[in-house]
Order: sequence, then C-alpha cells, then structure tokens
Amino acid sequence: MSSDLPKLKRPLRKVVKNFYQALKINTDLSTDLLVLDRGAKGGHGPTLNIGIWNIFKGNGGVKFFRDFTSIVHSCDLWLLQEVLASPHGLRDYVPETFKGIHGASYERMDGLREGVMNLGHLKNLDQKNQVIRFSKSEPLVRTPKVSLVTHHLLGHVEIRVINVHQPLVRGRKRAGRDLREVMEQVQEFDGPTIVAGDFNTFTKRYFHEVCEVMANCGLEYVPVSLDPRKEIQKLDHIFQKGFVAERCSIVKEAKSSDHFALKASLILRS
Repeated sequence: MSSDLPKLKRPLRKVVKNFYQALKINTDLSTDLLVLDRGAKGGHGPTLNIGIWNIFKGNGGVKFFRDFTSIVHSCDLWLLQEVLASPHGLRDYVPETFKGIHGASYERMDGLREGVMNLGHLKNLDQKNQVIRFSKSEPLVRTPKVSLVTHHLLGHVEIRVINVHQPLVRGRKRAGRDLREVMEQVQEFDGPTIVAGDFNTFTKRYFHEVCEVMANCGLEYVPVSLDPRKEIQKLDHIFQKGFVAERCSIVKEAKSSDHFALKASLILRS
C-alpha cells in the first residue's frame, strides 16, 4: 500500500450517533426524490469525468465540506452515497452550475433523509429519474438501501447512470441477487451506461460475484490504476458500456470519510 495514501477512519462515536438516529425510521415518504438545479448547463462530450464517493453522511463536518469543495469541480458528474439531506439542506451539496438529484432510502428521527445523490453539470432528463429499493434491508436496524437511476445528455447523446449502494451485511450470493434485482427493474436502454457506487465488496469473492452480474449485463469493469487500497477497502467500483475508460484513480485529497473517492475519465465510443 502506498505510503502517501491517507488513513481513513470511521469514529465509533459517529457510528453510535448514526445508529441511534436510525432506530426509528420512516420509509413511507411522499416522494423519494429531491431535486435542486442551480443552473446546470450540460456537458459537451465526448469525455465524461466521473467521480464516486461514499461520504459517510458528511460526518467529517468542516473537514468533509473542505474536502468536498476542493474536489467537486474536478468532475462533470459525481455519484455520492450516504448523503444526509433535507429539502433545504440539499443546497449544501449543490454548487452553482450543478444539479443534484437525491434518492432517499428513509427519513431518520432528526428529519434528515439518507440516500444517494447524482450531482453534476450534465442536463438531466427528469422524467426518467427512478429510485430502486433493494428487497432486503440491513439486519438489526432494518434500514433499507437504494439505487438511483438518472439519464443525462452528454452532448447530444443520452446516457444512463445508476448509482448503487448495496447492503453491507449479506452473503456473497445475495450480493449478486441484489444487483440483478436493480438491473431487472430498470427500463430497457441501449445507450451508454454507467453503474457505479459502493458495492460493499469486502472480499475478492464478493467482487467477482458483482463483476459476473455486470458482465452478464454487458458492462465492463473500470480498473483503478495501480490500486493502492487494501483488499477490504476495495468497496467502490465503476462499470460501464459504450465508453472507453481512459483512466481511473484514487482521490487522495478526500480524507474525511472511511471510503476513498474514485475519479475516472470516460470517452464516448464513436
């Protein structure tokens, strides 16, 4: 492992606090989508710079927002997981010229919604936004996980983006079934597609299970160049079809979560 790779932590105090907030949750939401457009003008293509990051609910506080502000403009599109937001608080995550689409999994005792967010400059086709719930919740606290499907225009080409946050506690075969559930619920689409996020693949066997499902859906894995992460830290991945993957690397500047952010450059196939 590279000596200059930052050490990431998930403080026990923060884990306990989040566990308490999730003891009583509301999954019966009037809408599971929150959208804030602050002037996104679209991407010209054919290159798409994409980032993924499980932000651990922003529990780094000031450090998180310092990290977030320093990296958010480096990508055309971000896929974020564990995003806590209220309708008003969504503005904290969406800079000017960006559009944020938040898919909620549940609402906590404090009124904040936990979920995933697709955030970027690209024009979003709102009518195709879709939140997909995994059928199995996390044990004990029974919190659900979701995936968010959005469609965007990259130049004049429509692309599909699926932001995945898979359950943590489940067997290897269940990990494959969960992912197949998502892919079976999205409508047919032949265009360029990205499936990325936190797959919670904490062993090679879990990773291979996910790769097999993605391969059966026609998606290729985007490898991380000289991946410096320990095996148990390789939870976050990017899969694609219809693009050429130019590079993918760790974002070392983002240190305030227990996940490493990834950034990749994808070029539309002609």
